[in-house]
Amino acid sequence: MTAQLFGQLFINAILLGLLYALVAVGFSLIFGVCNIPFLAMGEIYMLGAIFGFYFVSQFGMPYVLAVIIVMIVMGILGIVVERFFRPLRGQDSLA
Repeated sequence: MTAQLFGQLFINAILLGLLYALVAVGFSLIFGVCNIPFLAMGEIYMLGAIFGFYFVSQFGMPYVLAVIIVMIVMGILGIVVERFFRPLRGQDSLA
């Protein structure tokens, strides 16, 4: 294994670990605040990635602009999902 390959694998492993940590922090933050397990967060991350890829590849947007637009769209989607599940907050949860 060359040093260049090792360095690339090391950086990829660090970035993947940071991504997993970001998802874990999101899960724990939402569960700690709302006291309900919000398991749709992974799907919202996935939809954000798909929208970002679509904006960059199909519309030719710059990456930074696509990320900003996706953050706004996913924030609106998060608000819609939260308003939809708000009536369930008073019922028994898994915790």
